This record gives sequence, C-alpha cells and structure tokens, in this order.
Amino acid sequence: MKVKCISIPGIQNDTVSSPWIKAGNEYVVLSIYENSQGEKYYRIAPHADGGSESLGLFLSHAFEVVDDAWPPTWVQETVNGDISIAPKAWQRLGFWEEFYDGDRQAEDVYKEEKDKILKYEN
Repeated sequence: MKVKCISIPGIQNDTVSSPWIKAGNEYVVLSIYENSQGEKYYRIAPHADGGSESLGLFLSHAFEVVDDAWPPTWVQETVNGDISIAPKAWQRLGFWEEFYDGDRQAEDVYKEEKDKILKYEN
C-alpha cells in the first residue's frame, strides 16, 4: 500500500515538510492502526534506514492513497475495538515495546517483515 502526503499533521501554517515527512512525497505503508474512536493511522518508515528512529504513526487524513493493495503478509486483528492491519508477527502483544526497547529478536522480526512489504511494493 502506498500513500502520498498531502499535509503535515499538527502544522497549522504553510509548512510542507517536517523532519519526518514531506508533502508531495509517496511512502510505503508498513501497517495500519485504527483505534476504537475511529482515528486511523499509517505506520511509515520515511527515512531510508527504516530503523526504529525513523518509524512513525501518522494520521491517515494527512495522506491520499496512491495504491490500496495490501501486501499478502498483512492480516487484520481486532482487540478491544482497536483494529490492527499488519504482519501477524508484529501483532503479538508486546512486540512494539520490545522493538523500541532495542530487543534484537524483535528488530530482526521487524526487518524481515518490512523487507517482505517493500519487496511486494517494488
């Protein structure tokens, strides 16, 4: 799934970029999260390294969908009204906490699944 940034979330002026994303640029969506209040977010790695420092959850209304095809590795799960659409391995309880804490196994799982998504998108 690919999206194009059309606005910078949280910026009220004519700014077209942030340290994370730039209006007009296209990004590969790594996962989708929608909370029980209906707020939808795209998980994007806007920087080339794709590591934890460059991952971000961005409100979907800041983007327009360029290609809505889901990677074959994505599955949808609903827990307590929250919806997660991502590789199954990323949906394990505690996965993202371990990843951001620098757990090597979680980082390896992230990279493996991210590479599958990027391969599908290319």
